[in-house]
Amino acid sequence: MQIMLISLLHILALVLNLMIYPYADGNSLNSPLLNQVVKCPMNETSWRQRSREVCNNTQDTFYHCLPTNSLNAYVEYCLRVQTILQDYCAIYNIYSETPSFGNDSYCKGKKNFSCPTGPYSSKEIHKYPSCLKINPIKKCYLDDPTCPNVVSNSDGFTNTWQLPLLVFLWNAVGS
Repeated sequence: MQIMLISLLHILALVLNLMIYPYADGNSLNSPLLNQVVKCPMNETSWRQRSREVCNNTQDTFYHCLPTNSLNAYVEYCLRVQTILQDYCAIYNIYSETPSFGNDSYCKGKKNFSCPTGPYSSKEIHKYPSCLKINPIKKCYLDDPTCPNVVSNSDGFTNTWQLPLLVFLWNAVGS
């Protein structure tokens, strides 16, 4: 019984570490300049409203809400605009601290994906909703057919598997 209890505690510690890892010290997302958010605005009206709240009266920077370059989180902040090439989603590069694009954000040829068909401004990513819906656990775009199915709603990704797992583990440890 005691071995089972210790094993369950190890599993609980692993699960909690996986849940907390993106917020750990040393992670670039701890920057006071960035605001990590659960989701990005998905239409122009919401985007403009959030822009006024976050980037009030800035002249050379503009509101951005982007998935990180590892597709494991969303960040928002006022950033300088970058040109993003067609067939790529804009992402936030945590190393250069700028909007950018890269191999993980290439979207050409993905079915049911609103992939940009021409160069665009990084502050206009909201025009491509597929680029703003990610599965941060599997680190992929939800509209990509190769991205594993997850529980989601009209607002985007919801992480509903963790609570039942924690309740199960808590009950197992408590018995």
